[in-house]
This record gives sequence, structure tokens and C-alpha cells, in this order.
Amino acid sequence: MKNYHFSYFRAPVTTYTDDDGRKVYANLTPHCVVDVRQVYQLVSRDERMRELTQRVRAAPDMGVAKQRWLPFVTPCGTFSRRNCQSLQELSGLLPIDIDKLASPQEAARLRSALAADPYLRPVLSFVSPSGCGVKSFLPYQVERIRRGDVSLLQLFQWAATYVEAMYGVAVDGSGKDVVRACFLCHDAEAVFHEE
Repeated sequence: MKNYHFSYFRAPVTTYTDDDGRKVYANLTPHCVVDVRQVYQLVSRDERMRELTQRVRAAPDMGVAKQRWLPFVTPCGTFSRRNCQSLQELSGLLPIDIDKLASPQEAARLRSALAADPYLRPVLSFVSPSGCGVKSFLPYQVERIRRGDVSLLQLFQWAATYVEAMYGVAVDGSGKDVVRACFLCHDAEAVFHEE
């Protein structure tokens, strides 16, 4: 199996002021490096992740809640600090993020369809923190990037165009950002494929 590595960050992703008036700063330094199998285990089986996901989905402002409470990874690679200049190694995976689907059932259907797609071949697909979105991590050959045959932006554009044409859904354009954070959440039905 190919081993894909990400930087794992504890929450929060943004700086905010808590209820007691104290500043809570964004976590820009990774807690550790994880591989995609560990992310799958965390998403699909971790009890604390299940509880955090329920808490986020029940919050009055889900967007704020996920930024404050959910851990996140940088699926494009490992970083010494969360900025483009601190990239240590590309992971070999490209994140595709689809938001604002009509229902959790539609998200579950799309997760399964993407996971089975013979051209995308995602290593990991799971329903997003909102319950109405999907995140898929698509493999690519890092050597092609190193040789300059193709760029991450070109790969992202190809994947986004393909997903939009085949599935009729819009892909979040922020996935083209190499340092983009991907929130983790609970999805007992997450799909993991070993290569």
C-alpha cells in the first residue's frame, strides 16, 4: 500500500474570543504527522470524533463551531507550519470538497458514487462536518509534479471539471490551495481504499 502523509492540527483553525473574553489563537503548528489510514480510523471509529461531530451539527452556527472545535489535516502534504513556504512533502493526494448538497442522504449517495469512480479512484471519501457535503482524497503521482509535467492546480482543475460534469455538483475551489485545511468529522460509513 502506498503511504500518504498529512499534517494533523488540533482545533481551532481560526483565532477567536471565547465567552470569557479570552483570545484563543489559531493553531498553525501541526500536532503530528498522520497517514491516510489513521485519518480513516479517526473519521470512522473514534468516539470523541463522533461526539464532536454531533456537537458541531447541533450548534446554532455550524460554521463557527467547526472552526473552533474540529481537528483538521492538510491533505496535500506535511508542513512545519501552516503556510505555503513551510511545505515539507507532498502527500500524493488531492482533496475534492463538495458542499451544500440537498440532504444527508444525497451526501451519502455522492460519497459512495465518488468512492466507486474508476477514474478518480479516491483513497478516502467521507461525509463532511455539515452532513450535507463530501470530501474525497484523490491520488496522483508526486513524481509528475516534481518533473514539472503537471501542476497541482492543473490536477485540481481536471478533477473538479470531471466531478462537475459527471455528477452535476460544484466543487469548492479552495481545494487548489496546497495548505488548505480539511476538517475531520465522524462518518461511520467512510470509504477507504488501499492501493
